[in-house]
Amino acid sequence: MAALKIFEVSKAKATENINLKLRVLREYVAHGLPWKCNRDGEVIRDSETGARQLDFVPKNELAFAKWTTDTSKEKRYCNCDHNISEIISRHGAFSSHGPDSLKSRPTEHAKAKALFKAIKKTEADQLAKENQKDLLKQLKAEVSHLEAVAQEEGAYVVEALDKMAKMEKQVKDLERALSEAKAAHEETVKRMTVVIASKDVEISSLRKQFAEKFGLRPVEEGG
Repeated sequence: MAALKIFEVSKAKATENINLKLRVLREYVAHGLPWKCNRDGEVIRDSETGARQLDFVPKNELAFAKWTTDTSKEKRYCNCDHNISEIISRHGAFSSHGPDSLKSRPTEHAKAKALFKAIKKTEADQLAKENQKDLLKQLKAEVSHLEAVAQEEGAYVVEALDKMAKMEKQVKDLERALSEAKAAHEETVKRMTVVIASKDVEISSLRKQFAEKFGLRPVEEGG
């Protein structure tokens, strides 16, 4: 009789243990799967991509049986410390059990199989949204980079155009100065030509006067 009572108590505890796990899974389906966190509750991100990573959630009967809040057991079937604390504070601790414990309880077994399907869909949807967020974040970063490049290139173009305008002005100033210098030179040449021609006439007249005065034959120019 005592042995039977102990068995019934043990069976009831095992059933409660399974139902506790099922309650946690129902909460995950309703509110989202947990992300891996550090002890302070900060989400851990991938060092290369910066993406968030999902914490352990059982999606089959074996993983469900081994799932436990006791971190002294197999770590790969445990949640991170922060999420374990959340589970214990909201629902209580639970332990691993034999793989046949779930199958021997048809009601709980049926609920678990339905939850496994829901968990897989929730996981796919959640990761898809996370990937979309990552993609959006990358696109925003690329847009910001392109805007920065455009601003930098725009500043360079403005500076280059300003330099070109100054150089064009310098070229025009030099052309004007050269044109003025050329005109001044031509004017000087004209004046000198007139002066020289005048001197030639004056010299020719003096030669004639000299020849007439002294009875000499005038020296022909160029002779």
